[in-house]
Amino acid sequence: MRPGHGMAQWDALVARWHPLGFQGAFGYRLRDFITTGVTTGGRQLGCLLLSGAVRAVGVRDGLIGWTVWVRHENLPQILNNRSFLSSRMSGCRLWPVMCS
Repeated sequence: MRPGHGMAQWDALVARWHPLGFQGAFGYRLRDFITTGVTTGGRQLGCLLLSGAVRAVGVRDGLIGWTVWVRHENLPQILNNRSFLSSRMSGCRLWPVMCS
């Protein structure tokens, strides 16, 4: 995260504007802001939360043909998009909700 844009601000924005709120994140994760012109003090466009993949999901593993060994080898390379929040691209200061 950029200096001055800490996890507390990220948590507060997502808790307020995301339809599911934000109850915290667990496991290994990356919280960050989507911004324009980082080096020029650009404005925030959104918030993004990535986390590690779920360890074992039988349907997923079977669909892509993962054995226990293959899953063990490949799982560290997978990320989940856990939360996404976007502000309007116009100059509006409100954070309308958009999630995936």
